[in-house]
Amino acid sequence: MRETSAGGVVVTVEPGRARLALIARFNRAHRLEWCLPKGHVEAGETLVETAVREVAEAVSYTHLTLPTSDL
Repeated sequence: MRETSAGGVVVTVEPGRARLALIARFNRAHRLEWCLPKGHVEAGETLVETAVREVAEAVSYTHLTLPTSDL
């Protein structure tokens, strides 16, 4: 079975440091792994829409947008 996921990198830059959002989850073998925020494409969604939705859900943003020139 083929699965398609989309997500992205969330970086917060502050004076003297940068922080990266990672998700801790258990994989199918029940081992803890760290990954970038991502998730499965829902019916009718594009990959970009999925990426924005999944990242926004993971980091609790309500208004996450991407510049269209970067897509």
